[in-house]
Amino acid sequence: MVGGPSLTNGSFQSPTSGQIANKIRLYDTNVWITPKSLAFSYNIDQTGEISYNLNYSQIKNGSWNVSIKPGSTEQGVLSYEPPDYNVNFIEQQLLYGTPWYINITGLPSSGPIYTSNHSIMLQEGNYTFSVGTPNKIYHANGSSFTVNGTNLAENIVFSPVCFSVSFRESGLPSGIGWYINLSNNITSIQILVNSYVFSLTNGTYSYFIGSTNKN
Repeated sequence: MVGGPSLTNGSFQSPTSGQIANKIRLYDTNVWITPKSLAFSYNIDQTGEISYNLNYSQIKNGSWNVSIKPGSTEQGVLSYEPPDYNVNFIEQQLLYGTPWYINITGLPSSGPIYTSNHSIMLQEGNYTFSVGTPNKIYHANGSSFTVNGTNLAENIVFSPVCFSVSFRESGLPSGIGWYINLSNNITSIQILVNSYVFSLTNGTYSYFIGSTNKN
């Protein structure tokens, strides 16, 4: 990336723009970290290109100022860190305190999240993700999103995973009603056919079955 001469330390000017940052990108990822040593030398920068007419001076907090030498008309080749944008994931429907997690393709897992919001800084690009929770009663679908020069918010809606449980009656005369009471205050209406189906989440249930015919 070639930029024109700049009067501001660490800045590119036309035909490019950006800020020099003392960071390096992990191989084959979009993750940038602060190195333990100078990110580029006085003669060769991290792109492998020779840098011309540049002055380097170290400032506090491990940062460096980069500027062109007085009287120079050409600024050397440098790489710079693309801007990051905030992507906020907003969880809905889980019970308070239930952990959940996000896996974005190509990035480390978020690990357990115990709040309803989780933010991550990402560069421009297309991303896919999956979400989950150790509580297998709940499920949420993954999706994809595009970072394109602005911050984003992604809603994550969990819903119960339900299974069908069927009860089949035999022995009652035709037209005699019956009912089923499950634990957790789950009840059927009066049933006038010989089968009934509940949609239930994972768990252990007890039940009572009765008839409207007390005989």
